[in-house]
Amino acid sequence: MNYWDKDRILALFWEAALLGLKIKNDPHTVLKEDMTPVTLADKSIEDFLAGELVDENTFLIGEETFETKGKEYLDNALSGDCWIIDPVDGTANFAASYDTWGISIGFARGGIIQQGGVFLPEKGEVLLTDGEEVLYAGNREIKSFQDLRNCVVSLKSPGKPFTGSSMVALSQVVAKKGSIHIHNPVLATGSFVYSAASLASGRDGALITNAKLWDVAGSLPCFARLGIKGGFLSDGTKDVTDCRITPAYYHLDYTAKDAFRLKDAAVFAEERATIEKICSVCKLDYTLQ
Repeated sequence: MNYWDKDRILALFWEAALLGLKIKNDPHTVLKEDMTPVTLADKSIEDFLAGELVDENTFLIGEETFETKGKEYLDNALSGDCWIIDPVDGTANFAASYDTWGISIGFARGGIIQQGGVFLPEKGEVLLTDGEEVLYAGNREIKSFQDLRNCVVSLKSPGKPFTGSSMVALSQVVAKKGSIHIHNPVLATGSFVYSAASLASGRDGALITNAKLWDVAGSLPCFARLGIKGGFLSDGTKDVTDCRITPAYYHLDYTAKDAFRLKDAAVFAEERATIEKICSVCKLDYTLQ
């Protein structure tokens, strides 16, 4: 499947969520070499989505399988049509029975993420692109796929000014290795897709993360259409939401420990002034282990 169809993506989100929820009570959690958890759901959902999306015309970059691909395959994926999948974003939350986890799917063509979406099943929250539009649902009472389809509506830019009471979301890496001197309340959820939906819907005022490509691929096209920008701590003028998969933004040495990670923590917010303000008061110490 080398095109984006929002109805098909919604259906895949729903089926993948059901698969994950069946596993959640007994997730078979183990630690990977980088000391991050992985569960049976991560592997099962990625296998399911790969089977549904990948064909002779498309490639796949997935968190659980990218290391099994060679350099030629990954180079071709970034230059061709490619699905980018995080089967369970917020794996630690999932394994600990929190509801702040989700599934992320992005579609890239020629090294640019064209379309994307995320689904948080237990929150009943979905965020996805449909052409140049962004669709959203936020309803915990969703009980069926038809409910999900019926709840999805067009989403506009939050348009909320950043004030001293605006919530600033932090990724786990930033919370553990960073420092931020700001009066605003902060929240480290352990799930990029949850924080992304919170930012897009206006609950949060900013988001700081040092995430990997598969974490952000489903959200970046939504951010771009909503006017949300993403600058690096070291260079707030860059804009990760232009959706380019470039060495200027990501570590693209596929064998490195930080393969596909953002090269620096990125600050996402509606206003460039907000990004600049946070960049001036936040630091990330990459030497900490």
